[in-house]
Amino acid sequence: MLDRKFIIQNIELVKENCQRRGVDCEVDQIAELETQRLAKSQEAQELNRQANEVSKSIGKAKDDAERQATIEKGRQLREQKDAATKATDELDAKITALQAAIPNMTHPDVPTGGEDGYKELSFGKTPKPEFDFEPLDHLQLGEKHDLFDFEAGARVSGAGFYYLRNAAVRIDLALQQFAISFLCQRGFTPITTPDLALTSILEGIGFTPRGPETQIYSVENTELNLVGTAEITLGGMLAGQTTEAELLELIKRFAEAGKQIRLIGSGTNVLIPDEGVKGLVIRLDAPEFCQVTVEGNCVTAGGGAKIVHLIATSAREGLAGLHNLTGIARTVGAALHGYSGTHGFDIGSLVSTATVITRAGEIITRNADSMAFSHRKSSLNELVIVRATFELEPDSEERLTHSMQQKWIVARSNQTFSDENSLYVFKDYHGEPASDVIDRAGFKGASLGPVSLSDRNSNFLVAGSTATSEDVKKLITHVENQVALKLNIELETAVQIW
Repeated sequence: MLDRKFIIQNIELVKENCQRRGVDCEVDQIAELETQRLAKSQEAQELNRQANEVSKSIGKAKDDAERQATIEKGRQLREQKDAATKATDELDAKITALQAAIPNMTHPDVPTGGEDGYKELSFGKTPKPEFDFEPLDHLQLGEKHDLFDFEAGARVSGAGFYYLRNAAVRIDLALQQFAISFLCQRGFTPITTPDLALTSILEGIGFTPRGPETQIYSVENTELNLVGTAEITLGGMLAGQTTEAELLELIKRFAEAGKQIRLIGSGTNVLIPDEGVKGLVIRLDAPEFCQVTVEGNCVTAGGGAKIVHLIATSAREGLAGLHNLTGIARTVGAALHGYSGTHGFDIGSLVSTATVITRAGEIITRNADSMAFSHRKSSLNELVIVRATFELEPDSEERLTHSMQQKWIVARSNQTFSDENSLYVFKDYHGEPASDVIDRAGFKGASLGPVSLSDRNSNFLVAGSTATSEDVKKLITHVENQVALKLNIELETAVQIW
């Protein structure tokens, strides 16, 4: 399916393509409906903002009558917001249905018309041989050498089907192997794909039924369909994913508009307001940003790759250094931004290069000489760390695995229980663990409402099921103020507060 943005920005080009392909499509109506949808979406967002403001003012009501009136106003705004959201969804469904009828863009070199308008691109380089006898066709050769069985094929599957036999099977497999080897030598990546795909993937690729006939064979009572060509599932690999070029364009557009841009990694150490945030929030979870590759003693990881994946890959390849980060539950980008470390080791000491996107939307590569690291701080303060390369030392996979197991046990013993909604709060103070500072101030296990400091590690905050982001911020601020008052120490938060 053509991208909606592409259609809106290239209306005349899309209409011309529909005419060339003999398809009647409502391109202008799509543009009109999209304008209506955007207006309704903005209306819903504004109503939601107003409802949140009203909700915050309930506690400030002077008396019960004012409180009830405020509650009623908030209820009405929520109903209006819900109605606008429903209208937005209905318009979106109409646009999607019209989009599905628009064919993919035709290559400009493809001639317009039927079979008579064909264009011959090339002909085989090997000349046709001349024989001094009458050659047999492929069917006669197959029957003579017992290569095909058309009769069995017809009995089992109907006319036109066949079985390959004997040398024909080996020739078939040999040709496949030759093609794969030929392409691999030229840099192509061999991929075998699933035989089934979701309906949304087929529609996204452009395999949409038009008219009473369809070449789509669906599995009854499921969203799965049998695919007859690998282009469907190959294209599906990128469904909903963002490439580096697309990300760069998106950041430039928001930067030029002066909009707020934020990046989130695994979300393990971020405090987000309950009402959400305005602007663009980026999460690098597309495959392009999560890959980990090894070349010699160097390991390159995307900014969205999990540290645990990076560690496991390097250890499996017998490369030491990153195994010291065992126990850190962050992405590579987040770890480099905050200069993560554990067991007396920091990630920055192994970085050789880092490719980043600045807040202005520029992509640059920085080498080790242009990067600086200190305790839980990094000069890599650009908006997005796209990828980083680490230089490691060879070691035994067995020894690395054993070391990782020991470090994991230590890391888990210093953290809160895994089923708790916990947050690592403060950076260490001049080499002294923040948990020790908090304990010295007498705040071990301190709590405010549904939020408390962990009994196991005072630098981990544990939120109950009813806790809000405001509850969490209040306890953090309370601990900061009291530690400053009692010990004259200003703790710096490690958690990102949006």
